[in-house]
Amino acid sequence: MTNPDLEAVLQQLRQLFAAEYARGEADAINRIMQAAQGKPGDVQTNGHDIRRQAPRRGRKGKRAPHGAAMELVARVLSESGANGATAIDIQDAAKTPVEQQVSYSGIRFALAKGRDKGLYRNKGGRWYPRKSGTAEQAEA
Repeated sequence: MTNPDLEAVLQQLRQLFAAEYARGEADAINRIMQAAQGKPGDVQTNGHDIRRQAPRRGRKGKRAPHGAAMELVARVLSESGANGATAIDIQDAAKTPVEQQVSYSGIRFALAKGRDKGLYRNKGGRWYPRKSGTAEQAEA
């Protein structure tokens, strides 16, 4: 109970696989010969070019100096006073080139660190400076 159409398709597939195997074998021999002749820059492995490439991702700019985020946060929160500020507000308030290098995550880290030290408090997503010697500090 063999189907002649199925047998023809299977035979064509066998021929295609044999041709591809032979091509792959020839490519492998060529890569080995190139590498033996000292031309590894043109060699591809697993279909990927192994020549040195420029890094795909990198820094978008210089890193801010140590402590720049804390200084920016302290300045903006002291200026905002009772109005408070969000992390985005703090980032938008950066004036100097050094302050503009501070990343959003650096600001969030500085705010969390300041909260843990009792310097800042967060209420409804806005950050406020804690007044020293007030009842607020006793809550913490």
